[in-house]
This record gives sequence, C-alpha cells and structure tokens, in this order.
Amino acid sequence: MRVYVAAFFQEKQIVQDLYRELERAGHQITWDWTRSDQGERRGEELKRYFCSEAEKDLNGIERCQALILLPHAGAKGAYVELGFALACGKRIFTLESNPGVDCVFFHLPEVERCQSLQELLGRLASEDAA
Repeated sequence: MRVYVAAFFQEKQIVQDLYRELERAGHQITWDWTRSDQGERRGEELKRYFCSEAEKDLNGIERCQALILLPHAGAKGAYVELGFALACGKRIFTLESNPGVDCVFFHLPEVERCQSLQELLGRLASEDAA
C-alpha cells in the first residue's frame, strides 16, 4: 500500500523508524519529508523553500492510499495534512503513541485508531488483501 506519514517535525527519527517497519512489511512511502532540511535559508529563500516543501507534502498525500498520523500536541502541520487527506477521501490511520492527545476529527468514521504498530500493520495488511 502507498502510505504517507504525518507527524511532528521534531519526531523525524520516530518517523524514519516507522518507515523502515512499513517498508519491511511491503508498503511504499509516497514522500519522505524527514530528509528535508531548511539549512541556513532566511527571508524570501526560506519562504520559497517552505512553499516547495508544502507542495511536496500535499503531492505525497495525493499519491498515497492511506495517511498514517502520529498524534502530537505540537504537530500543527500534521493536522493540516490530516484535513487534506480527509478532503481527498484517503484512508486515515492514527498510531496513538502519545496518550492524552486527541482531536475531534479522530472520531470520524473514516479514521481508524491504532494503539500499536502491530495493530497498524495488521490493518494495513488486511486493507491490502481486500
């Protein structure tokens, strides 16, 4: 299955670990935003960089079959990605490793809440088989 992972930018290592598990299970990552680095950009150059990165993120969501969200209170961009994926009619899975982080949109019937990596991988596998 083609997947996009939305998460808090500072949790890049956690996302990269998840990518490895997803790829090991046969899934394809549509966009690896963890390799992005704003470097020393400032001013207009930084604005252009952010615009380019946002377009890559949205393209990755458009190309995915499912979005996996790692909820985090500081993950502002990830919640924008969640909204975009919902608007595009994508399957949504949350991997809820941060207890107490909740969002009204998590309760929509389109959102499948997973409590563990094993549960997430199992649901993705059953979706692939369908």
